[in-house]
Formats: sequence, structure tokens, C-alpha cells
Amino acid sequence: MQLTAILVLCLFASQAAEIDDAIAALQRRDFVGAERKLRAIAAAHPDDARALSLLATALDNQSLAGEAEPFHRRAVDLAPRSVEVLNNFAIHLSMTGKEAEARGIYRRIVDVEPGNFNANLLLAQLAIRDKHGEEALRYLAHVPENPPILLMQMNALYLTGKTDEGDALGARLTGMARGNTPLMMAVAGAMKDARRFAQAKAAYQEALKGDPSNTEIQSALAELNRHE
Repeated sequence: MQLTAILVLCLFASQAAEIDDAIAALQRRDFVGAERKLRAIAAAHPDDARALSLLATALDNQSLAGEAEPFHRRAVDLAPRSVEVLNNFAIHLSMTGKEAEARGIYRRIVDVEPGNFNANLLLAQLAIRDKHGEEALRYLAHVPENPPILLMQMNALYLTGKTDEGDALGARLTGMARGNTPLMMAVAGAMKDARRFAQAKAAYQEALKGDPSNTEIQSALAELNRHE
């Protein structure tokens, strides 16, 4: 029994080392080499979900998405709660234009791991794009704050009609964006899109101080003046 246990441990260690070698190949963008290594692992261990998922990723990176998809689906069937496997599949689905299915997979990821940064961020972006402010705020609640995230929160607040909260966050963002013209312009543009014209004008004026010759800012201010 002891000898058998040692043999099993050695086999697992060998398999893990082979997968590590394949991951190293993926990281250095040797996708053909990674595919070769992972095909050998998958042939020897056809129920290894991670190997199948990584093999599919190697194929995706060679523009072989049609060949990759069955491996992704098999991996998900074998490991339906593996965040790594689910994330690789979601990326594949996004690459192949299957956005609705990709969104469903990202939702499965946050069910397994509520604080997953990547899945929450992508779901929030999609929700804002589709003008679902409350949904976006739920996902953003799990994402650490930084200026781009706060900008998304401001957008989501405006979408839900919480204009006072949106304006308060906008004021905070304009304070943070002083000296950062691209960020100030992004804040101002979001305010303009939300028809918060007075706030947008103030933010654009602040942006103009940092870049007085910027014609995009000048044009935006001229457009806002027409709303007065």
C-alpha cells in the first residue's frame, strides 16, 4: 500500500511538472510547443480538465477556435466550478462572438468566486453598455476602487437616476483628475452623456487648463455652451 501511494504521488508530481512546462511555453508565446505538450498530457489523462482547458487556450492563440471549443466544453463539464477553466472558456466565447454565452460563464465565475476581479469588471462593463445601472453597481461593489472604476460607478449611478450620488462621485473624480487631462476628459464626457451639462462644462474647463490647445476639449465646450 505504501509503495502504491508513493507511486501515485510520483505520477501526480510528474503530471504537474509537465503542465508547468506547458504553461511556461504559453507564457513565452510558444503556442505550438504548448499544444504539443498538452496534447500528450491530455492523451495520457483524458479527464484532466486543466490540461484540456490549457490545450484549448493554446489552440485559441493559434486562431484554431473551432478545434479549441470541444476541449473547452469538455473541460467545463469535468470541472464546472474551476474558475481557471471557466475563465478560459469565457475568453474563447468572447473571441468567437458568443457574447451571451460568455456573459453566462462570467456569471458562473462570480457565483463560485464572488470577488473575482476580472469577471465582475467585465460584467459591469457589459451592464453599463446595455444601460443596466443597478446590475453594474452590484458587480462594481466587488471591485477595488480606483479612478476608472469610480468613473464606471458614476456612469451606473446616472443610469439608475441617482443623479445626486452621481454628481457627488463626479465631484470627487474631478478632484482626483486634476493634472490628468485624459481622465478629466473621460469624466467630463460621461457627465455630458448623462446630460449633466453644468458639471460637464466645469470638468472640461478644468481639463482645458491642463491642455489649452486641445481642440477636442474646445469643441466639447462649444457644444455645451449651446445647451445653455
